[in-house]
Amino acid sequence: MTWQWGILGVLFIEVYTDWRWHKIFNWLTVPTFLSGLLLSFLLNGLPGLVSSAQGAGVCFLFFLFLFLLGGMGAGDVKLMAGIGAWLGFPLALNALLFTTIAGGILAIAFALRYGMLKQVLIRIKSAVLTTMLGGNPKEILEKSVAPPFPYGLAIAAGTLLALLNDNFPLLIPR
Repeated sequence: MTWQWGILGVLFIEVYTDWRWHKIFNWLTVPTFLSGLLLSFLLNGLPGLVSSAQGAGVCFLFFLFLFLLGGMGAGDVKLMAGIGAWLGFPLALNALLFTTIAGGILAIAFALRYGMLKQVLIRIKSAVLTTMLGGNPKEILEKSVAPPFPYGLAIAAGTLLALLNDNFPLLIPR
């Protein structure tokens, strides 16, 4: 598990680029994904590669769903796939959980900062009701009332928390 701390370098870079340009670049996400798969294989053989691929797949699919709803950019999706490859399955589930929690906290903080919490909560309520009634909430979510915030901050926080709490109870035992 100690080699997985190498992802910290990627996290520092992605926080910087996402904060500065609101972009997570392919020159960062693609090597992150490929190096996660390769290192997992070299250090843990075929079981490591399988775990890495599963972690990448779970993270990619979860964030792809959020991307399709208009909730984040494609760079976030690709970065989480790379992080999933580095952490492997099931630790990637913890990263997803902690990243989602950190994202919610940051979204509330940014909405408060810009005085738009009420409008954001109304929009979220509308999106949830639309989804429950079988509609597509994408239009509601894309017309955000608050300025976008760099979700890379949440990804970095969630990944760091997953690494620090690798014994956190998982839905699927190791």
